[in-house]
Amino acid sequence: MERPKKRSLTLNGHRTSVSIEDEFWQEFVLIAKKKKKPINALAVEIDNIRGMDNGLASAIRLFVLSEILGRPFPCLLYTSDAADEGLGVDLGGRRI
Repeated sequence: MERPKKRSLTLNGHRTSVSIEDEFWQEFVLIAKKKKKPINALAVEIDNIRGMDNGLASAIRLFVLSEILGRPFPCLLYTSDAADEGLGVDLGGRRI
């Protein structure tokens, strides 16, 4: 497994970067193509939803996971209700 790589994005005219693994980035690119959206536009949508408790790279990873699992985003973000109903996913002791 390789270390995450820095990827450049432009969100609402502002340059930023995220450190994200190749596997997540490649899937993110494929999802953007399927949705017929530019990567930056999709990243803006995720950024607007994520809130300040989650970093953008983490939010992109959760978005990719939600797409793979066929669940709407941001439903995978941890909530006690989701955990109580078994709707989250257990990732190494951290329930999301």
